[in-house]
Amino acid sequence: MIQLGRFDELGSGVIDVHRYLPLYSNGAMPVFQESEQGVVTILPLAGEQVSDQVNEQVGSPDENSRLLPILTACMEKPQSSRALQSAAGIRNRPTFHINFLTPLLKQNLLERTLPEKPTSRLQKYRITEKGKKMLAGE
Repeated sequence: MIQLGRFDELGSGVIDVHRYLPLYSNGAMPVFQESEQGVVTILPLAGEQVSDQVNEQVGSPDENSRLLPILTACMEKPQSSRALQSAAGIRNRPTFHINFLTPLLKQNLLERTLPEKPTSRLQKYRITEKGKKMLAGE
């Protein structure tokens, strides 16, 4: 297909569709059917229920399982970025900041202890009331 110019790059995402669709559609599996025009993909979704769940989540279910230790680590006292990265089990610092810390800050689940100096080496992060409610399951 790549030689025919049908794809820009190798990899169609089929593995990801099989992996993640059941998480968002209550176990439903995708259907791939061959047609005269090519391959038709049917993604059975649960309508509003699924979109509501996705909107409530910070990230994918796998990411949420890593967000909970970050929030839990901040319950006792404010923590440094490195301590939170360790709590999440993420080795790559840019990945941690882009995929975990920044979304938590944007969703107001965490806040900086020095908001006027976001890049300070003394910067720490504490959990907000919204973050506490998320941990409590409210």
